[in-house]
Amino acid sequence: MLPPGWEAAIAPDGRTYYIDHNTRTTTWEKPTDAPPAYGAVPSVPPAREQTAAPFPTGQPQVVINRVLLDQASLQRLQTAIYPYPVTPGNYWYDSISGAWGLMGGPCVGIMPAGLVLGGPLPSDASGGGTGVFINGREIHPADKAGLQAIGVTAIPGRWWVAANGSFGMQGLPIPFGNLRESAQRANSSGPWSVHSRIMGTHVGGDGQGFTYFQGKDSHGNITSWSSG
Repeated sequence: MLPPGWEAAIAPDGRTYYIDHNTRTTTWEKPTDAPPAYGAVPSVPPAREQTAAPFPTGQPQVVINRVLLDQASLQRLQTAIYPYPVTPGNYWYDSISGAWGLMGGPCVGIMPAGLVLGGPLPSDASGGGTGVFINGREIHPADKAGLQAIGVTAIPGRWWVAANGSFGMQGLPIPFGNLRESAQRANSSGPWSVHSRIMGTHVGGDGQGFTYFQGKDSHGNITSWSSG
């Protein structure tokens, strides 16, 4: 049972957080019988790296690259993804390519590149296990499967990917190809899918621009996305 005016909700990473409609605040901690005083700052899990200033009352709790976003960063994020709302959660973001995802998971979308959000992109943001590094992040097995599905061989090593989709080997400025163009060619060739029994992930598309992903986040909760 929750105190009057409280509601439980699920964040994108599968964790439960609580909304106090009395004071318009949120917290990761389950409330006791007595609601917190008006204006109390929501509690957040400690970050493993630098932590930004606490949120003003009522702001969503968003962690990007293990740094809690302050109000100015939240405003930049909201402006960049408008008209979609900012959703509380723990994310990684590649400011070079614009790729983003849940911390510990694969890429689930592309945002505008170059946004100043959170801390530096951690090398283990997607859990690793592939030996393929893109802009410093060791990609998730689902990312590797997605690249292979569009005809791009994910060779272990360090690579760069620009916001326009161009990619190449780290230290060499000449592009080897373009991921967007490869995806367009793959999508125009017909339906495709790749499944990993080991990781329990599934990626695919209908050949008409629609792509989807289903897998599990770092907590073992099922997560999915689609685009197009």
